[in-house]
Amino acid sequence: MEHGDLTQVDNPAIVVILEGVLTTPKYKAQGVLRRQQLQSPAEWEWSTISLKNIFRYAYNNVPVDVTTFLGQEVADFAANWLDMYHVDVRSIESVDYETFCESIKWRLHDIRMIVDSDPIRILRYGQMGYQPKEGEF
Repeated sequence: MEHGDLTQVDNPAIVVILEGVLTTPKYKAQGVLRRQQLQSPAEWEWSTISLKNIFRYAYNNVPVDVTTFLGQEVADFAANWLDMYHVDVRSIESVDYETFCESIKWRLHDIRMIVDSDPIRILRYGQMGYQPKEGEF
């Protein structure tokens, strides 16, 4: 409640898809079998504009949730990097893409928009989806 209102104050979050919007995680071949090993987040290509926008949203009390479909290791690496540079996000999680798309149906009240750069994935988000143009978000 706020200022005598009897209604619940909602502060829906902006969900930012890590890969493509914030950064491109990089892998390196390891050993004779050429297994892929995740490189340090310092080697990833981070989007400075997107990070600045997260700071702007945090300053205006809009929570930002970061989601990745690339696995828990990527989420953990990104969480450590964002924490090290004091990028204020509410959560960083790794989820299955299909599960995430299904969850949108019952999370409508706590999601303001879903920012993703992949035009194929964004079709599944419905009206919640937002694809930034070059140099945006």
